[in-house]
This record gives sequence, C-alpha cells and structure tokens, in this order.
Amino acid sequence: MELLCCTYLNDNHGSDQQSSPNILNAAKFAVEHYNFIKKIGRGGNNIGELKFIDVLESGSALAAADYYVEHYITLRAYDIHRDMLLAFSTKVVQYEIGSDSFMESIGLTFICAYPILDWIPFELLERATRMFHYDKHYLFRNDGLTIERFQTYAQEIGEESTRDYLIKSLLTDQLTLDNTMNDLVLSKIAELLGDFVPYVGGIQYAHYLLKSLEILCTLEDNYVREKAVESLCKIAEQTKISNDFLIDYFIPLVKVLATGELFTARASSCGLFHIAYPNAPEKVKAELRFLYSELCKDNNTLVKRSAAYNFGKFVDVVEPFHRKTDIITMFKALTQDDIDIVRLYCIVSCAPLMKLFEPQVYAAHILPVISKLSQDTFWRVRYTIADHFLEFCKSVTLEATRVELISMFVRLVRDEHSKVRLAATLKVSALCEIWTTKLALQDILFRCVKELSFDSSSGVRAALFSEILSMALVFGKDVAIEKLLPVIRSLLADESSFVQLNVISKIDQVAKVVGIDQLSHQLVDVTDKLASDTEWLVRYEITKNYIPLLASHLNGVTSIVNKLKDLCKQRMEDEKPCVCDAAEESFKRLAEMDLI
Repeated sequence: MELLCCTYLNDNHGSDQQSSPNILNAAKFAVEHYNFIKKIGRGGNNIGELKFIDVLESGSALAAADYYVEHYITLRAYDIHRDMLLAFSTKVVQYEIGSDSFMESIGLTFICAYPILDWIPFELLERATRMFHYDKHYLFRNDGLTIERFQTYAQEIGEESTRDYLIKSLLTDQLTLDNTMNDLVLSKIAELLGDFVPYVGGIQYAHYLLKSLEILCTLEDNYVREKAVESLCKIAEQTKISNDFLIDYFIPLVKVLATGELFTARASSCGLFHIAYPNAPEKVKAELRFLYSELCKDNNTLVKRSAAYNFGKFVDVVEPFHRKTDIITMFKALTQDDIDIVRLYCIVSCAPLMKLFEPQVYAAHILPVISKLSQDTFWRVRYTIADHFLEFCKSVTLEATRVELISMFVRLVRDEHSKVRLAATLKVSALCEIWTTKLALQDILFRCVKELSFDSSSGVRAALFSEILSMALVFGKDVAIEKLLPVIRSLLADESSFVQLNVISKIDQVAKVVGIDQLSHQLVDVTDKLASDTEWLVRYEITKNYIPLLASHLNGVTSIVNKLKDLCKQRMEDEKPCVCDAAEESFKRLAEMDLI
C-alpha cells in the first residue's frame, strides 16, 4: 500500500521513472482510500477479501477487477466489503481503468447486480450503463468468453433479474441497436438461449427469450440463423405441455418471420413450421399451410432453398388428407423450380417420407415427378435420386410402379456421370432383396451388373464387386456361380490394379459364395501381377496382407503355395524397404502355417 502511494506521489512530482497506467490508477485509488483499506487491514476472516486486497496492492487494477467480477457475489455478502467495493468500482468507472474487457466486466457486473446490490448509487449505474451501450465489446467480446458466463450470471442474479435485466434490458436491446457484432459471438448467443428456459423461470416465462432469437433469425450469417432456429425449436419442445405459449407467442412469431420483409426472416421461418403445426387449431393450421406454400414460391432463392430443405419435416406432421392436396402442390412447385439446389433439397428431405403416401397417390403424382428428376440436366439431382432410390422403392405394391422404377434405375446405371452410376451401383444388392420374388426384375438387374462390370470408371467397377457378393448371399451359390462368377472373373482380369486388389481383399467372402476352387489359378496370376505393380503401395498391400491370406485358402495345392513362396522371396529384394519388411513378415506367417 505504501509503495502504491509513493508511486502516485513520484509520478505527480516529476519523477523520471514513469509507471504504467494500470499501476498509476491503482495508486490513485490507494491514496484516496488509504486510511479505509489500512483500517480493514488483514484481519478479515474472508479469504476473498485478502485476495482482493493482495491483488489491488500489487498494482494490477485489471487483475483486481477480474477477481472482483468472478467473486462479487461472495464479496458483497459481507457488510465490511460494501464501502471498499463501492469505492473501488466508483474509481474504475471514473478513471476508466484498464482495457475493454476490464470495462465490460465492471459494466456487466453493475447492471446484473443492480437489482440485488441496492447500495450502488444511481449515478454509478447510469455511467456503467452508458459505457455498456457505447461499445458492444463491453458485453459481446469477440472471443465470446463473456457469453459463456451468461448462465453463471443468470444463476447468481435470479430468475426475475435475468428476465428483466440480462435478457430484456441488455441482450434484446443490444441486438436491436447493433446487429453487426462478431458472428461467432452471435452464434454462441443463439445457441445458449435454447438452454435458458430454466434461468428465466420456466416455461411460463419462456417467451422472454423469443425476441432476441427473432432478431438473430433475421441476420445475414447462415450459421447464426441456424443456431437461432435450433434454439427456438428446443424452447418449443420444452414448452409442448403449454398450448398457451404455442398459440400466444410461438405461432405469432412464426407468422411474423414468414411474412417479414427480410428474406432472412422468411428463410428462418421454414424451420419452425413443423413445431408450430401439430398442436395448432384447425384454422391456424390452414393458415400455416398457406404460408408454407407461399414460401415454396418465394422470389428469393434462399427462401425456396430453405423451404425445400425443411419440407420433409413439415410433410411428416401434416394430416394424410392434406398430403393429397396441399402437400402435393407444394412438392410439384419445388421439384419444378428453376434453381437446381431447390430441386435437390426437396428430394433429400422428402425421400424418407414416400411411404406416407397411398399407392395410388404415389403412382399418379409422385412417381412422374421422380422419373422426370432422374433425367434432370443437373447431375447432382440425378445423383440424389440414385442415392435415395431405395426409399422410393419401399412399400411399393403396384406392379406398374415397380416397372417404372426399374426403368428409371436402368437409366441411372447408364448415366453419363460416373458418380451417378456409382450411387446406382451401390443399390443393386438391396434392390435384389426388395424384389427377391420378381424374376423379371431380377433378370434386368443381372444385365445391369454385367454392363457395370465394363464401366469406364474403375471406382464403379470396384464398388460393383462388393454388391455382387451381397447379391450372391441373396440368391444362393448355384445362381451365383451361373450368373455372377463370369462377372467376378471379368473384374479379376480388370486393367485397374485398384479393382483387382479390391477383389482379392474379399477372398474370404468369395470362398463362401462361389468357392475358391473356381478361381484359384486366376487369383494366383492376379497376385503375381499385383506383386510386381509399379505402385509400391500396391506391392506392399498384396505382399503383407493377401499372399498369406490366399495361401491359407489354397494350402492343399502345392504348386500354388510354392508360387506364393517365390513371390515372397522376390519381394524381399524390392527397392522399397517397407515392401521387403512386409515380404519377410509374410514368409514368417507362411512358416507358421507349415507351408514352408
């Protein structure tokens, strides 16, 4: 304390050595309150008091303020601290000691604590409030640390103060005045508010959180809006038992956003309809369906994209009767939109819900749309159809629908884009399981498999082999040998080492479905070829893993085993040391199997 007093006096009497601003300001405080602090001394029973005085006497005003903010609830509980804290806080505000984070901490403490700390003078509170609103960083710091302490503040100041001061007077007002804050901080606020219902007093006071989230739903950053919508849905889920909240607050909020002038508000509203709709009155439900149909036809691409993305959630909660009318109309509007991403999102969101439509409705209204989209000019739309093809086939009972679907699948298998063909290829075995009793459809699938085995993309051919093994398990060994073994031989003779390696890597499954004897000599020839491949990774993989694996299945054929041993010896002289090591390891494994 004496040192701080001397520092202040030296700096004010022309001392050559200048102190830092923080030390000087702390020294000013020490001089003006020297007698008071000395009177308190170190006789207090509270450890917090000693720590606070220690920090203050060390000359670190910023550290003292940080400690004050973290422990102000404990410190204020003792009458002995009131004058000291008040005096310190007053000087902090008066001199504006420290950095932005320092002022933010003090300002937030004043405002949050005001309902409890009635001994803080009004002038001091007014000054702190002005500082708080003057610079957004006093509360909404770019690093978001203060935001993470919101729950702590809310717990300490109580439910009423949280509603009236922390949420209503501070957060909502600040967002209204300034929505240009750091997006990271805004996203943290949006996420945090979803868990804030207990802190404002439960579901009967949950509506206090809606205004802030409504503002966040209108901002430009997509991630911030997503977090705000998620929090609104979370709050609504917590308040499901309260129809009053839904009718009086949540549904009006959805309407305001859906009819807002800002396209960001309309886009955000699309993610809230599936929450508002189920428990709404019938008249309100009709209004919500109309609003969603308008959003599907909105002039803004972002709004239509959001409507398409959330369309499946809305369809899931709409009554079956209205699916035949309103929902079909919306579906056609979205799938016929000029923007390709809107069509794509509509497929993704609705594909899992195709089973909800009656067979006649599906055949008359849904299937023609899907068929048209499978020929879309944008390859990603065709890819999405192929990727979700199984969901279009489930629960189909009409034969004419099956025929149309298999024709569509053949088109996808022959698509000009390799990724579309790959997505279709990965659905072959699953379609066999769905249509196990439909021999005509199975024959078409076998022809597709044969075509795919000669596909120009090695990725498609490699993926096909895994599907063939699954098909063999569905149809049995006899059918597999008759119709699938030629395809397996074709893939083993493939020009791509990647495809051949994929076949050999599944030798265990091949042995189960068609028998290893059918392919033994071809497998050894392929292994010999891959062991001398120009890519050292291929040589390494075949030497380390697949030579011993193949030997374990063909250990009864001496000539083949000897051939595999010779391959190991050759690889021991490979130019890559790791391949040599792999050959030595494989040779040891052959010895352990008594093959040497």
